[in-house]
Amino acid sequence: DECSRHAVFTREVFTREDTVPPSYRPDRKCCRLHTFLRKRRAEEHAATAAAAAPVVEETKVEVKQEPITGPTLKAPMGGRIIEVNVAPGDKVTKGQTVLVYEAMKMENDVPAEREGVVKRIFVKTDDVVATDQVLVEFE
Repeated sequence: DECSRHAVFTREVFTREDTVPPSYRPDRKCCRLHTFLRKRRAEEHAATAAAAAPVVEETKVEVKQEPITGPTLKAPMGGRIIEVNVAPGDKVTKGQTVLVYEAMKMENDVPAEREGVVKRIFVKTDDVVATDQVLVEFE
């Protein structure tokens, strides 16, 4: 009941005792050899996965998100944050560069639209931001 087109592969498997390569996909309705090989491969995978899987207890830490209540600074367009020039608690003046981001292969400064104190910063260097995403909250 062996397939003639898989005879070479059959000899290689039984003479070298190799496992079936991952790129080899036998037909579902082929021969008994392929049924045997699929079962053997599944048993090997199950044994390896069970031995390699570490037991990890999952603990969920719920971080309570504080709502945004103050004025915000939003991204004018999508891009990647290159530099953040302020920290929470810093006083900023209108026009001061708050952060620098890259969009369309150009570096763009994001100036503060008003005077105030920085309450929270929602991004860090190398974050990718979307258009109108909140970057900074002021008090």
